[in-house]
Amino acid sequence: MITEGYIRTTRAITSGISKRSAKVVRIENGEAEGCIEDRSVSPDSACFTPTSCVPLQSDIMNYIYENGRRYHAFKAGRYMFPNDQAELDRLDLQHYLFLETFNGKSYLSPLHWENNIHRVLDVGTGTGLWAIEIADAHHDVEVVGVDLSPIQTTLVPPNLQFIIDDLDSTGEEGSENWNFHHKFDFIYCRMMSGSFQNWPRFFSNAFDNLTPGGYLEVVDICLPVCENDGPLPEDSALFKWSRFMLDASNKAGVSMNSAASYKLQMESAGFCNVVETRFKWPHGTWAHGAKHKSLGMLSRRNMLDGIEGLSMALFTRVLAWSKEEVDVFLAFVKMELQRDSLHAYWDLYVVYGQRPE
Repeated sequence: MITEGYIRTTRAITSGISKRSAKVVRIENGEAEGCIEDRSVSPDSACFTPTSCVPLQSDIMNYIYENGRRYHAFKAGRYMFPNDQAELDRLDLQHYLFLETFNGKSYLSPLHWENNIHRVLDVGTGTGLWAIEIADAHHDVEVVGVDLSPIQTTLVPPNLQFIIDDLDSTGEEGSENWNFHHKFDFIYCRMMSGSFQNWPRFFSNAFDNLTPGGYLEVVDICLPVCENDGPLPEDSALFKWSRFMLDASNKAGVSMNSAASYKLQMESAGFCNVVETRFKWPHGTWAHGAKHKSLGMLSRRNMLDGIEGLSMALFTRVLAWSKEEVDVFLAFVKMELQRDSLHAYWDLYVVYGQRPE
């Protein structure tokens, strides 16, 4: 009920955005350069060059199907999580979970939109809801959403552009710099733990692509899953799942406990005024207070809907499990997640910092 209700809400948001001047972006087969490398923004324009057709190479749309899930084709295998409709619906739900967590706020950085924010970058934009809401709330701000998959809605504000690209830099120092024509005043990155291999290089690239005084904000969960009353029992299915996920993600080079190091890595990259805030996402309605019970219901639904997508590629590609073994194991994890006697929660990190003036 929660998921379906929220999906209807978000679909209504994206279908009603900026009726004053919304533009439909058509995605067609064409030359690869038009999609992957086209960051052509007129230096003199007040917003991005209007895009009536974003050409995509056909193999970018030739998605990978594996163990009943669909995965991205551009740089296939780089991102371990699916991009099918079930996952898109979950990402929409998760967007609402973030809004509930932050009391309706889209970010925590102390931004001053009137004078200082002209260009915004959304890293790993997913379905694009965060970027769409920012672009629609701030009509004079140029917004770019970047993702490996062209899965975003086709109806967007005129000041928003989606780009298919990979912002994870895994090469030697200096070998894979970002190549935007303009610097940004705000860079936002959410739920990319388990995706990036080189976080120090990401923070360095973000620093280099911010204007003086600009902000970077990174939001992420951090494994292992915690228990409010002490350590999770070692015979717990959720405990085992958490350990398997950490083991697999570490072996794949995309550790899912990376968030614990963000503050130090941002400071090492040169950011100042770095602030780390931690939240709890309870699983279920065991937590006290109406807000935490609501968060717990959403968090549990998010986990139940997403645990197969989070697990399947890591377990089968890295740990060499069969799909059948994963299915049986996750059935026990799901049963455990629905027991309020287990007081489990995620640690959620929000870390923001400023490039010195």
